[in-house]
Amino acid sequence: MTPNIQGPPARERIELADVDMQYVAATEERPGTTTVLVQVKNSGETYGRLAGKVTVLRQAGKHWQRVADATIPERGIIPGVTITLTEDIERRLPSGRYKLQGILRVGGRPKVRINKEIDFEGDPTITTVAADVPLMLQPPTMTIQAVPGSRRSTVLTVQNPTEETVKVACGVAVPPGLRGVAMGSITGDDFTCAPWTEVNPQTFTIRGGGQRNIRITVKFPHMENAQPNYYADLHLQATYPDGQSAGAMKAMIWVQNAKAESEPQAQAMSLNLAQQEEDKYSVTAQFGNVGNVHFTPAATATVATGIGSIVVRAELETTARIVLPLGTPQFSG
Repeated sequence: MTPNIQGPPARERIELADVDMQYVAATEERPGTTTVLVQVKNSGETYGRLAGKVTVLRQAGKHWQRVADATIPERGIIPGVTITLTEDIERRLPSGRYKLQGILRVGGRPKVRINKEIDFEGDPTITTVAADVPLMLQPPTMTIQAVPGSRRSTVLTVQNPTEETVKVACGVAVPPGLRGVAMGSITGDDFTCAPWTEVNPQTFTIRGGGQRNIRITVKFPHMENAQPNYYADLHLQATYPDGQSAGAMKAMIWVQNAKAESEPQAQAMSLNLAQQEEDKYSVTAQFGNVGNVHFTPAATATVATGIGSIVVRAELETTARIVLPLGTPQFSG
């Protein structure tokens, strides 16, 4: 594909300006909680898409204990503005010394990092930290082979490697990558098995060091022109006995239609080359998954002379870990 070459260069400067944390006292409508404040500044000349994460750690003796992650959801930012994003980590924390580690991605590239230590004034009634419980899943991805009209099940083991007892709630949802997307007459709903997938039990308690088996059951409906592959997300939300969040995680459910053939296929959609500085250029590209099965994304950009001699080659980066059918990941480098 021939790239669109832009010039003169527009200056890109999107910064993770500051991070902070704030205790929000309880009201009659809601319990107390803690929020992470993320300040992002666009002092450049270009519109950008940003996303990121802030990890909260608490000082415990000579060590730092990981408490929670606050995800910065993808959004746009226009030139010349400063925005403050607020993310609720859904727990009350005691006062003390904390460290906030933030990373911001712009256009899929790790752009800036920030480390900040703060003396946090938290909930005076709390003395212990409600940290995320790193639940473990075996297997981490559930693959189920079935045919239209059949019923199939698989067993998943949820392990609690900590010493804390937690309550776990489970549910099945449509993956975000299949929501509101379409190519021609095909939509994301045509590739999801969430409406006919069940998890049992939906709630259970795991003691510290314990584990629990849960059953995933798919009831593949009779249908004409069934797709070769279907997807859903299994969500697990853990809470402590006092109701505070103990973290969340998700796993992919992949139903393979044994009577249909998978056809992986990607299509280039756009390619742009822009000068950022005198001797530096940025490449952005977008591809579409026009096949009927997911894939792991990877892309390489090369710049060649008119006679085909390669001048430079660069691996492009993306925030997407897998690309479901109809997905359109963006790459940059």
